[in-house]
Amino acid sequence: YGSYWSSSLYDLKPNYARYLDFYPDNVNRDGIYRYEGFPVRPVKEATAGPANVQATQGDTTGITVTWDTVPDAVGYEITAESWDVAIRKTVRTKTATETHIKDTIPDRPALGRYTVKAIFADGTKSKASEPAIGWAVLETMQLRGISNRWPWNGKVDIDVDYKTVRPRFQELFGLPDLPYPANVTLTARTADGKLLPMRTLEKEPAVDRNYTVNRKTVQNGTAIFSGSGWLRIVWDADTDTLGINAPGTTITLTASDTYARTIDSATVDVNTTKPEVITLTEKDTVVSFPWAARWANEASRSLNMQDGTDIQIRVITRYGTDTTLVFDEKQLSDEDGIFRWKTNDAFGVIPVVALDSNRATAEKTVYKSKFFRYVTKNPVTVEQYKQDAALDIWWTGSGDCTYYQVIRREMNRDGTRSNWENMAPVSTYSGSHPDAGRGRYIDSGNDVKRGGTYEYAVLPIYFDPDTHDEITAPLTDSTFWGAGRVPVDITLDVQSVGQNSIGLTWTDVPDAYTYDVYRNSGDGQYQKIGNIPYTTGTTFTDTRAETGRRYTYKVTAFNYKGNTLDSSDPVAGYSRLDALYLYNLQPRFPWNGLVDIFVGYRSAREVQTDGTPHFRVVATSGNDTLAIKTLTLASAQTLDPNDFTLPADGTPQRLVWDARTDLGATYFPKGLILTVSCVRVEPYQETATAKPFEGGYANGGFVPLDLRRTPEVQLGIPTTIFADLGWFEGAKRLEILVNGTSVFNTTDENNFYCTLGKEQLNIWGVNTLQLKSDNGIEQTAQIKYPDFVFTATQGNRDSIIVEWNSLEYVQAYSIRRRVANTEDAFVEVALVSDTTRWADTSDETFIGEFEYTIMPLLVRNEEAGPHPTGVIGYRAQDIARPITITPTENGTVTADKPTARYGETVTLTVIPATGYGLDQLQVLENKNEIDVRKMQEGTCTFTMPAAEVVVSATFKAETGIKNTTATDLTPRKVFHKGRFFIIRDGKTYTFTGAEVK
Repeated sequence: YGSYWSSSLYDLKPNYARYLDFYPDNVNRDGIYRYEGFPVRPVKEATAGPANVQATQGDTTGITVTWDTVPDAVGYEITAESWDVAIRKTVRTKTATETHIKDTIPDRPALGRYTVKAIFADGTKSKASEPAIGWAVLETMQLRGISNRWPWNGKVDIDVDYKTVRPRFQELFGLPDLPYPANVTLTARTADGKLLPMRTLEKEPAVDRNYTVNRKTVQNGTAIFSGSGWLRIVWDADTDTLGINAPGTTITLTASDTYARTIDSATVDVNTTKPEVITLTEKDTVVSFPWAARWANEASRSLNMQDGTDIQIRVITRYGTDTTLVFDEKQLSDEDGIFRWKTNDAFGVIPVVALDSNRATAEKTVYKSKFFRYVTKNPVTVEQYKQDAALDIWWTGSGDCTYYQVIRREMNRDGTRSNWENMAPVSTYSGSHPDAGRGRYIDSGNDVKRGGTYEYAVLPIYFDPDTHDEITAPLTDSTFWGAGRVPVDITLDVQSVGQNSIGLTWTDVPDAYTYDVYRNSGDGQYQKIGNIPYTTGTTFTDTRAETGRRYTYKVTAFNYKGNTLDSSDPVAGYSRLDALYLYNLQPRFPWNGLVDIFVGYRSAREVQTDGTPHFRVVATSGNDTLAIKTLTLASAQTLDPNDFTLPADGTPQRLVWDARTDLGATYFPKGLILTVSCVRVEPYQETATAKPFEGGYANGGFVPLDLRRTPEVQLGIPTTIFADLGWFEGAKRLEILVNGTSVFNTTDENNFYCTLGKEQLNIWGVNTLQLKSDNGIEQTAQIKYPDFVFTATQGNRDSIIVEWNSLEYVQAYSIRRRVANTEDAFVEVALVSDTTRWADTSDETFIGEFEYTIMPLLVRNEEAGPHPTGVIGYRAQDIARPITITPTENGTVTADKPTARYGETVTLTVIPATGYGLDQLQVLENKNEIDVRKMQEGTCTFTMPAAEVVVSATFKAETGIKNTTATDLTPRKVFHKGRFFIIRDGKTYTFTGAEVK
């Protein structure tokens, strides 16, 4: 025990010393050591790292690491150990407060091992967690380049870059290696979609690089990989394709498993036709010969000067009869495989010879091209010769040939060509000739037809000094070449073929592949409405032609490439001359009985030759024809309803008919039908040229039409209320109010309307409508819903009978009930549809009063409106009803009881005053008279009905003569003008006994 200073750590931490204290008394209770006033806290033991650390595997967007939360941790430190293809180890540290982090991986293989430490507030860290292994992408594959060994042997080099981290599992983490992908496929497809065979794929031995290449055999378009690297696959296109010219061929590389890049493609020009021709478009053109040391037989694995590969290019021209070596150069072939030759002149027929020699083996290989033609671009011009069916072909001569051979072939509609045929040999003009320095040939005769496309080639003929034979330059697009045709005047015919159809027929163009049909609807703009292939003929039907509209058509012919050949002159046509429309019928309901008739007429007529139609308007109701007298145009110009004209541009015209003036305040429950038709066609300036009207007639109607001041609304059918700014000059806004509440407004100048229903109207009553415009003009009207009345019996013995009147458009009636004189909700007790009478025989109605209401139901059981006011009904049992005796003069009437129940006997005592006798005694239940039986002098009885009764009596002075006729006591009851009266002895009395004078 004791303490001492130690400086043994100077070599680790300069200027620091260590003091060891073996005396526990120096430790305070708070656990902090204090030496010379400096507190020192003992080092804590690190806690365990975060648990449940996981890393995603196979998510190509990145590797996401997650872990469980550590209590008291303020952050986390994530360490990632990752390896790329070259096995370079990197460590990255990140901090985050969340319990996950995503390690974004670029487009390359990615494999990593991740550990996590928790960070605490005092700066200490936990131990590292258990590692988690994750990966985003296990391999990548990409086409790095495609090169064509043109023009020597037709082989195509396809360079594939493949990288993988699969072999690193065992090496780095001690895990089993994952299996390799099943296969990787190469395909070749031409620009027009044709699949080319790839049977001759081979792997080429690699030139030394910094990586190795798997050398397994490539078969049937499938490459199997087992390691990372750059692989060159050679496709012998010349052998597989048997001579094709396929520019823009797409080579596609497709992987069977999940890669960072599962498919990649590039294009290459595949041309296995020989000989090849290079066109020198101008002087100083640089010609590139694709070439590489690795293409040569027994090529060296390195490119140093000692054992490299040389290539020698020799170019020879035969110009006329002279043979000249114009290029002879040797150079070292580089790996890029490009040998460049710069020419500075135009040449004739040239063979190209390449000599490959290998320094290491001293072997030589000679590559000699087939016949080549290097010429400057020298097109043939083909034009129509004068106005004849002939073509003028001319070209600028090169001056280095013996003569020219003109050949021709005809182009078919679909782009195929006929066989070439010789036309005539032609010499180049020279000397003082006007066409000196150029060749010319005029092709005419019966075999040159209008609308035929012909291609011409001019082949220079050379003299071979070696064989003394004529040598013809190869036929290619870069030779003297041109095409031309004699145009066709397309004749277009346009005829009406139906209600909305116009038929077009035109002259066939022999070289046309398609025809486009264009239409001008009168606005000066032509719109394409049809594309007709030549296989379907030279006709087209426009089925979207509106009647009464004149159109202008034209047809243009195109060849298979879409180039314009010929066009027709514009031709006018129409489907029908006239179109008559009834756009809308607008009764100004319920304002003033006016009806707006919006009618339009559109015409394709030429007035000078076709005349002007006149129209009339007729109104019918059923089989009756109603007079229309007051017809105006926009409420200003008076029109004759039986003979008026309309503008021919189809613009809707507002005709105003004062229906209330013509027909009176009438209700038409079945509505009216208005028909507009042509009454005559007036010739132009009284000439005889006028065509019959073809627009038929137009009609429309109102169901119903109500011209009364207070029209009745149909239950369940929305009521249309129109609000048209055209009714009020200068108005810019209209508003409709119902019972003082605004329900609709409009600022649109077109005819507008709104619909009213139970949401806006008072049901079972009269509604006040107002139409207000912003210029201060108002109109007021009323509409009424139908009456709905129902009753319930009071005092019927067996049931309470509810009866009501029938309503239109009602599907059923819901009968609802509650106890009378309460605020209970009404409860449905019955639903009926084929009757207007229902009896309530339920047990609970034996005693007490009940209130009934009926709700008419529309389609889908929609309630017609709010609950109508209820009525009270009751049955007879055990309910005492009052007996009311009206005051009398000259006598009295009394009852033995003030109330009585149904069926109980009531005794009345009648006492006349002195000198008077009983004239009449009557007992009424509501309006029904109750039988009274006389028992003895001064008394009589009756049986109490289910309702209260009223007793009345009259007395008259005694005459000494008594009328013993029973009818004297039974006066006759009548109903007149809504009231009941009593007739007795030829006099009329009220129910209280007052005589009606």
